Amino acid sequence: MESNMEGLIPDLDLNAEQQPDNDFELKDYSFDEAYAKKVESYNKNINNHDGFYKSFIPSDYRLLVRGYTKEMQITDEGVVIPNRETIGIPTKSNQRAEYDTITDPYGFTTKCVVVNVGSGVKDLKTGDIIYLSSMGHAAAAGAGAEIIIVPAGQFVNPDKNLRNMPEDPSDPDFGYFMITTADVLGCLKK
Repeated sequence: MESNMEGLIPDLDLNAEQQPDNDFELKDYSFDEAYAKKVESYNKNINNHDGFYKSFIPSDYRLLVRGYTKEMQITDEGVVIPNRETIGIPTKSNQRAEYDTITDPYGFTTKCVVVNVGSGVKDLKTGDIIYLSSMGHAAAAGAGAEIIIVPAGQFVNPDKNLRNMPEDPSDPDFGYFMITTADVLGCLKK
């Protein structure tokens, strides 16, 4: 039996343009004037909480807070400047990692309003404005077309079966975080 290697090797055109092996398209976020207005409204109405969050009492030394988000600038020409960081997204695997970037859709600051406190928290109460040592940055989670952006420490109503915090500031589940008292630098009393 004669072995012929020629039939086992695929024909390759080394001059052909190479296609990237990432099989998904990143969703970048559109920051328009309507979205900028939603962010502004969210910050102004940050103390209007959904019933679930108003009644949820954290355990021990935990705090349920709602984070302020960076407001966007709108130029005289109507151009929206998002004032957000970018997030690196791995787009390839195996031999080497390559990254694409998208704009953080959340843009939370270290300023938060206290929604509710656990039984071990004695010096903070609902409505206090606190500042955190750092707000965990949003990061990419998942793979391929299933990548989502996840804000660190996010807290969403578990009865709604949400996979992630909504990205729309007008959504009643937007902006909530579960933190501990160790994360708090200080507060402005109400």
